Amino acid sequence: MNPYIRNIILLSFALLIVFFILFSAGWYDKYSDTKNILIGIISSVILILIIEVRDLIRDNSIYGHLDGPYKRQDIFNIDGTKTSDTKYVSMMNDYRDVLSEIKLKYVGAREYKCEIYYKEGITKATFFIDITNNKIATGKYQYTVKYSDKATMPDLGTFELHVDELNDKRLYVFHKNLIPSGLASGYEIWERE
Repeated sequence: MNPYIRNIILLSFALLIVFFILFSAGWYDKYSDTKNILIGIISSVILILIIEVRDLIRDNSIYGHLDGPYKRQDIFNIDGTKTSDTKYVSMMNDYRDVLSEIKLKYVGAREYKCEIYYKEGITKATFFIDITNNKIATGKYQYTVKYSDKATMPDLGTFELHVDELNDKRLYVFHKNLIPSGLASGYEIWERE
């Protein structure tokens, strides 16, 4: 859960409890010390609540800009035998029947989660937006489902996401497998739908 939303819920709950205590513990006595203390607590909680709402709005506007549906336009892997032109080879022909929709979900505090389909299986990925440059993110992925009978688990790696400077609806997502082979490496192009 988004930490700002969690804090807002907890503060709202605390505010309700203090209001309940205030009304049941001598609201009618205008010179009560308890009343003055409770009013001070209410004022403090309201101030903190306003700050949390402000921070939630700011967090979503600065780091939540990638939230939404994307579609894989192409996927490239490194061909280790290449000696000229480019080391990347498109694998899109192998991915004709693979679901290409990806939904990036912003969960707060610079964190995104998504599920990505590949011909080998399904991965869950987590990205963290860079704190100084919100057009770059790094993260990890791990296969949660492998289609092969000889599936080796765990199968995980790293992602590095870059927003295209000329078209902010296009993302370049570089992937590098860590376990089990460490050989797969390349990039994907995602576009916002």
